[in-house]
Amino acid sequence: MKVDELLANARDLVGEVVAIEGYFVFVDEEGFVVESSEKRADKQRAIKVVVDGLKKRMLARVPPLGGGKYYYLHKAAITGRLSPCTDGEFSYALVDVVSLQVETSCESFCAIP
Repeated sequence: MKVDELLANARDLVGEVVAIEGYFVFVDEEGFVVESSEKRADKQRAIKVVVDGLKKRMLARVPPLGGGKYYYLHKAAITGRLSPCTDGEFSYALVDVVSLQVETSCESFCAIP
């Protein structure tokens, strides 16, 4: 399911395990998924990815981008449980993430499990 499609149906999907395709963004110690790379700064149209030690796990398994503020801005497929997010920036979050697959320009990486 694409990010915009999930957000349009999010109220009905809260508590469900969902599989999302979009762009994984990691910036300012936060990971989240957006519909496209052009929407990377729109956190209201993004889904936060909540995983303990996410930055450390990503850096150990996926080469980061260099020379900018974004560690990651790549196509991704993520599976987890949809939950309301109460931090003010995001409306929803993925918790209990069981799979995170990231595609760079030349290779695919499994960050989770």
